[in-house]
Amino acid sequence: MSGASAGAYNSSLAALLLAERFANDHVKGKLAAFLNLEFDGEVAQTIARALGVKAVTMKMVMGAAGGLAATGISLSDTLYALNTGDPAAWGYGVTTASGVFITLAAMVPAQATLLGLGPLGWIGLALMLGGTALVMVLQDEPIENWLRNGPFGDHDGLPHLQGDDNAVEAYYRLVGLLINLRLTHQPVPLLLSVEAKEMKAPLTPDLRALQDATHTIRVDSNLPGILGSPGIEAVCEVQLLSQSRRLGRDSVPMSKRPVSDDLQQGSILHQQATPTGHILYVKTPDTHRTTKRLLGIPTSEHEIRYSWQAKAQYRVIIGDEPYAFPAPVPKDTTRYDAANAEHTEPDFENDDQLYWVNGFAKA
Repeated sequence: MSGASAGAYNSSLAALLLAERFANDHVKGKLAAFLNLEFDGEVAQTIARALGVKAVTMKMVMGAAGGLAATGISLSDTLYALNTGDPAAWGYGVTTASGVFITLAAMVPAQATLLGLGPLGWIGLALMLGGTALVMVLQDEPIENWLRNGPFGDHDGLPHLQGDDNAVEAYYRLVGLLINLRLTHQPVPLLLSVEAKEMKAPLTPDLRALQDATHTIRVDSNLPGILGSPGIEAVCEVQLLSQSRRLGRDSVPMSKRPVSDDLQQGSILHQQATPTGHILYVKTPDTHRTTKRLLGIPTSEHEIRYSWQAKAQYRVIIGDEPYAFPAPVPKDTTRYDAANAEHTEPDFENDDQLYWVNGFAKA
């Protein structure tokens, strides 16, 4: 939350500075007056004399506040990375230094500037880019986080994975990193559909569905092979969406929205458990066109397209306690709560919902 707040603050400041440069004369004058507002008072005058400037302005204060916020956040990330043994601490340390230079650049007037930045500003920018690159290169993968901070690690930065009381939680997080959980949406090959239709023997429910299905939606993982199949429940929840687009030169697709329950249920032909998860046979409605009329006169033509949205989850019992996969990454301190609807019920509006696979794997 603090990182997002600082990002929003810095973005707002950047927007103000850009607006000052490109806005019309009236708006530019208002922004310039705001940014050049001078602070009175003995403290402000003392700071101005120390910095060698005529007065402390709003622009200087806002720039310094943003730099200090970035410095504080980067320092916090540095300490956390050091505590967990993450080599990305080097990158976070560099970004902390960049925040110091950015703060100084906002307060100390530059004698020469390039593209609006003085020497301190360019040093701060270079350190920020370099530190960010180091973080991306050096940052531990989740399995490395677990090995460094788990029951057998030599760091204690993740206490929720250590100690006898957290042994099951640590095991659960490790299994979550190994199960290769995947949710896929695949078209049914035409050959399989034709072969199913030509079979003369009594058909099983899945083969009957295969005759008319256009796609399969399935969730698979290595979890049954790791924990054993008994007691594992694979849940796959789907939602059929429609999207309308007005035909014409200036057509813009409307946002996707769920279809009626009757249409969705009629489009799910069959579903069943599999040795590695769960599968649904679905028939995606054909794309079609509709004409809107006013007093019987055609006014516009729309094209309707359909697509599927899905979420999946595995529910198991480990050590007499309920758990759900996918598990949070080792650094996340959230614990699964079977009584919490946010953990057990799919929220199709949330693309980052914990304990659920949020969307299909990319081909």
